[in-house]
Amino acid sequence: MFTLGILNVYLVPELENLWLIAWVSIPVILLSQYLLYKLAFFKFIPILTKTYLMSLLVQMAQVITILFIILSFGIKENIANYTLIFLVSSIVAMVPISIGGIGVRELTFLYGSKWLGIQEDQAIAISLMFYLITLLVSATGLFFVPSSGSVKISSNKETATTD
Repeated sequence: MFTLGILNVYLVPELENLWLIAWVSIPVILLSQYLLYKLAFFKFIPILTKTYLMSLLVQMAQVITILFIILSFGIKENIANYTLIFLVSSIVAMVPISIGGIGVRELTFLYGSKWLGIQEDQAIAISLMFYLITLLVSATGLFFVPSSGSVKISSNKETATTD
């Protein structure tokens, strides 16, 4: 998500003074992540590239969702500003101070909209729409939860059974 946010900085003219910092930060972040995995999570090094790419695809799907929401609101200007605020808000929403990031994401959209000069009400509405869509899509997972609520993992690594 951070990488996408850094790349998005290049699309926001108001942040032109940060372009050099953004350019340098991507390799620094990737190298830092690799070193962290090598030191603390060395067992996961063989799958680091694969999981990073899968994560990037998921985050890109979220950005595409936000783009569709933005377009559905009839917004045709400053789209990169909205997507940048979304990416920042998604990072902020990971901080465990609210349930599912609700409130934190909207606050980020509020302050970000003031900073980047976009409509506050539209920004917050976009944030809430994304949250509602995420909530509804996630709620469909309830149909796949075992009815008894307990899952037993057998000693065989390939099978799991439910009560």
